[in-house]
Amino acid sequence: MITAEHAKESLCRSYVIAVASAARQNLWLGGEHDYGVDGIFRLVEPRGDRLRETGFSLDFQAKASVDWNVSGESIAYDLEAKNYNVLAERATQTRSTPFFLVLLCLPREEKEWVQFTADSLTVKRCAYYLQLSGGLTGNAATCRVSIPQTNALTPASLTTLLERVKSGAIQP
Repeated sequence: MITAEHAKESLCRSYVIAVASAARQNLWLGGEHDYGVDGIFRLVEPRGDRLRETGFSLDFQAKASVDWNVSGESIAYDLEAKNYNVLAERATQTRSTPFFLVLLCLPREEKEWVQFTADSLTVKRCAYYLQLSGGLTGNAATCRVSIPQTNALTPASLTTLLERVKSGAIQP
């Protein structure tokens, strides 16, 4: 039996795969060595009678947690300080690929994470995305992030994010 942490990670990967598939965008997950980037969403567009990757993409660090709460119109989450700094540092690199946090907010009770029926497979709750823009944290343990609930990671929002990267509206 795998650990609860590995189960959360697998559910987050499954969520990201489902969103990318429904958005009809390409996805790269993990690599031989992990240096903070868990995956890359890549914009795919038709060119004549073929589809192709456009060269526009965004990197993401994926997290799944039961330790989050709703605070007003946002999701509050205590991200490990080292992970916060990996994300925040990228925002200072003016010519790098945009880098986002993807947080899957799971129910506290493990038995509620996924429901299976003959007609559906349901992952409970939602994943949200956030691009950090502040400086590095000096905190030793965690840094609280606030993710607007409007930043739900959906097929439509993923496509919009990639189009905004292409247009230059989203920078590192």
